[in-house]
Amino acid sequence: MQFIHSPVSRTYAAGEVSGLSRIAEAYNVLMCDLWGTLHDGVALFPAAVSALQRYRAVTQGVVVLLSNAPRPSASIQAHLEAMGLPRDCWDAIVTSGDIAVDILSKRLHVPLFHLGPDRDLVLYDEVEHRTGARPILTKSYSAEMVVCTGTSGREPKDFDELLKDLAARGLPMLCANPDLIAPKGASFSFCAGTLASRYREFGGLVSYTGKPYAPIYEKALALACSLSPLQTKRVLAIGDGLETDIRGAVEQSWDAMHVIYERIQGDHDADCANEHERLLGRLVW
Repeated sequence: MQFIHSPVSRTYAAGEVSGLSRIAEAYNVLMCDLWGTLHDGVALFPAAVSALQRYRAVTQGVVVLLSNAPRPSASIQAHLEAMGLPRDCWDAIVTSGDIAVDILSKRLHVPLFHLGPDRDLVLYDEVEHRTGARPILTKSYSAEMVVCTGTSGREPKDFDELLKDLAARGLPMLCANPDLIAPKGASFSFCAGTLASRYREFGGLVSYTGKPYAPIYEKALALACSLSPLQTKRVLAIGDGLETDIRGAVEQSWDAMHVIYERIQGDHDADCANEHERLLGRLVW
């Protein structure tokens, strides 16, 4: 298998090209972000979904959806299906939660303190499914490691005293979502990365899963290779996060397309919306 890239990867701003169709033939693998690129946490972006459908149909290329969600890919797939994401716009999903499961599956003997919403407990279900053993979940005062998945909708400052105590005790933290914030319709929510940043400020040691760190890309690329018969791989990463999607792509020496997340208000006519998306730099075909 070969990877063909320029010595310095190229980053396109979505507004520089009229659409993905202008450069699609140059790439046989797309690594596409989810939140902020394909949806806003509430609704899908139809033009972006259509762009991936047409890419797969026209080029026969592989689309891997990459997410910093702190849950396994099966859970994210179910959520996307509930939102109405068509199955014909992607080939595989890899999440930050998948990488967390890989790590936790090798630390079954370590008592863990789960810092995050209950919906993320599916992480430990997946570890048990994979290994046959349930991770040891315990209270903060008896834990030897922190697994941070989010803020449960609370303000980051609400956790400061807890974080200071955990850091003073020298507990390592595994941050299962490096994102700082995530859009949610017209508003946003804080992610685990915000708590991890505060933890580091208090002297805590943090390791991260997900973008922009290498393990998620290695897993995604292995999946892409298993799905494509082509020996030569040329990858384009697509996303709205400069510090996650674009930085991660550059560090992998992949080309990237930086799209812009902005909620469109007003007329929802399809043609009108697509034109607005082009102007704003969203993902379109």
